Amino acid sequence: MTSKKFHASQRRDMILSSLEEEGLVTVPMIAKLCETSEMTIRRDFDFLEGLGLLARTHGGAILPNSPSAKKFDTIEPSLDRRNVLNQRAKFAIAALAAQQIGPNQTIALDVGSTVFALADRIKQMPIRVFSTSLPIASHLGQSGAKVYVPGGEVQGSEPSIVGVKAVEDLRRFHFDISFLGVSGLAEDGFYDYSIEETEIKAAMVSQSKRNIVLMDSSKFGRVSVARVSELTNISMLITEKIPPEPLLESLDAAGVEILIASSVVTEMRKEIYNGF
Repeated sequence: MTSKKFHASQRRDMILSSLEEEGLVTVPMIAKLCETSEMTIRRDFDFLEGLGLLARTHGGAILPNSPSAKKFDTIEPSLDRRNVLNQRAKFAIAALAAQQIGPNQTIALDVGSTVFALADRIKQMPIRVFSTSLPIASHLGQSGAKVYVPGGEVQGSEPSIVGVKAVEDLRRFHFDISFLGVSGLAEDGFYDYSIEETEIKAAMVSQSKRNIVLMDSSKFGRVSVARVSELTNISMLITEKIPPEPLLESLDAAGVEILIASSVVTEMRKEIYNGF
């Protein structure tokens, strides 16, 4: 079967129509829709940006001066910066997340500073842990947990394992729980900066009985390049504040359970102080 060839004007109309509907489009998304190469779509994006009809992001495009309440993030903060942002909230979220894990369970741990805080919490638990985060795997290497990492390509400042091989490896297993870190939450799903890491997250989601997102409230209403998952694929969100409307309505409609970690902030503060 031969694929339909779209003229440049048709492709650009489709790009703008998709932008009006979605608020954000990616190069792979439009290339698949138009059945053409990603290089061609990048040139279309450049052309439309020159006319002021869209604004380029890393790997995609958004509408310029969009009235949407969503905030688009194109550059991921450095690891050092993420480690100190909202640190108290992340510790509280990690403490509540640890309570979701039972002995001898098999869990998957995503990348991210909040997920790392969870890893530190559970390092003496008798569990099996699969993780693509090399810092998490190394941290748990001398712990009571059995730690496994997939094969694949190592990349990023964190660093983590990505690529087709890593996705294939993860799809060979089944997890009781996957704990995911994300960069943003909007009414249509959870988002992240990296397309490559999003593929890893999606594989974890598909192989887990329960999927739990760990995120602090600074990420509410934020959208980045790649959507990690629709809301309906997530079992639980653990955060430190109640999400605002309409996020709360969307989460409730999707059946996502929300746990608020504010109740354990005082406990966490005591533990931190007692450690000195």
